Amino acid sequence: QRRVHGAIAMELLQSGLLKSSSHEDFYRSLVSEWPVTVQHIDTTRGKGVVATKDLDAHQEVFRERPAFAVQMLHNESEVLCCSHCLAFVGSLDQQLAHLLCSAGLPSPPPSIPFAETFSPPLPIFECPNGCGDRYCSIHCMETADEKYHKALCRGTDKHTHPYTQFLSHAAVAHNDYYVLASRILACVYLRYHNEDTQNLVHALEPITMFRHEPWWDTMQPEQFADDPTFRELWVNGMKQQTEESLGLLTQVLTRPGLEEVFTLDFYSRVIGMIRLNSLSIRVTSPLDRFFHRIHGESVSSDQRDHIVTVLSETVAYLTQSRLQDDCSDVLPDCQGMGMFTLQSCMNHSCEPNCEMTFYDEENIGGCVLRTIQPVSKGQELCISYMQPGQKRIDRQARLQEQYLFSCNCPLCATTLQNL
Repeated sequence: QRRVHGAIAMELLQSGLLKSSSHEDFYRSLVSEWPVTVQHIDTTRGKGVVATKDLDAHQEVFRERPAFAVQMLHNESEVLCCSHCLAFVGSLDQQLAHLLCSAGLPSPPPSIPFAETFSPPLPIFECPNGCGDRYCSIHCMETADEKYHKALCRGTDKHTHPYTQFLSHAAVAHNDYYVLASRILACVYLRYHNEDTQNLVHALEPITMFRHEPWWDTMQPEQFADDPTFRELWVNGMKQQTEESLGLLTQVLTRPGLEEVFTLDFYSRVIGMIRLNSLSIRVTSPLDRFFHRIHGESVSSDQRDHIVTVLSETVAYLTQSRLQDDCSDVLPDCQGMGMFTLQSCMNHSCEPNCEMTFYDEENIGGCVLRTIQPVSKGQELCISYMQPGQKRIDRQARLQEQYLFSCNCPLCATTLQNL
């Protein structure tokens, strides 16, 4: 039965969804409040997002929060944010203390004057098991626990817990993909074991709509073109490192039943899925927001001077320079990456009718789709995967290297090769 599970898992990953009524129901739930649907486009493009009514130019079509997200490992020591949604947590003083501590400054920072007046403290909810993960709300904490955290929580045994060893390996490898992949596998693990029937199709449902390729097949650095031997050595090194990562993770996810699913091939496809589908997330630092807000609010010159003096002293600690007009490079944003389910269904066009932008006005990282021209009911909504203005040959090369396909949109189908 376990070998059958492994075969089923690989078939599901390679075939995609939209093949059963339950999968169609899953997509319908994603778009229930938006004027779009997800449907099969053709054998080349696969699924896509289609308008269910006429849309005006510059109309907001949908907003989406990530299905899975993770803060970058190097960023964790710099900013305090929610372990689940990446929203900032705590007060400005706590953020400043955390930042200074990461810089190796033992002395407590000065309290920021008038901080609570212009930027009230954001709540912090810590994991009740004592692992140290922080959340912005009870909702985020409970959602994370049910979705993946329950399987990964280290409790008070942080130093010797096998997940700590896994995270240390990811940090040494400078690979945040491993961390996001661990949450995805933990989600599959919990969905499988929380069902009395141990339904593998149900367990894999949140990830089978994404495109999956082995991680090393998604990487095509230019130097490989002229040196296949180097590529073979590189792939073997990546396989060894990834196998080590998987070995550490399976010491965390120990309940029997998924041994033939959580193989190196499966794990590499999940990481390849992350590389092909994930988006960078950036949430503006509340310290940066605060600095800019005091310049736009009715703040007395004495108050403003006092605030700037304190922040300047802090920045001087960090950079040996005084604060000038902008502190965004010194007071870091939250940096992470996430998997956006509906956004990942969007196909590319070099002549897109929509654009994807990002918002953080709600103190979380999310994406929003807007039209850039009128769209008719039944028309596919497309975005560009790259910056505009590139020549056809450059566009094709970039899409092939980064996304593993050749574009056949109307612009690329033209015979004018220099477009």
